[in-house]
Amino acid sequence: MQHQIETVRDDVESASEQVAAICELLAAARGTAVHASAITALLLPVSRKLSAAAGDLSDHLHRSQAIGSKRS
Repeated sequence: MQHQIETVRDDVESASEQVAAICELLAAARGTAVHASAITALLLPVSRKLSAAAGDLSDHLHRSQAIGSKRS
């Protein structure tokens, strides 16, 4: 289970770094037209990664609760 938590943490950290890089790109593009489709293309993989991490975390919490209720 610890491995799963570490994987979720790594995925969230990676997504955070990706968002920071996108912010830097957008800041550098100040005054230049940036198409919404380009921003979507950059953010969609980050969104998927965060969604998967949230699902993994939810699964972990449900398993932990199930194990805890069996012990009671």
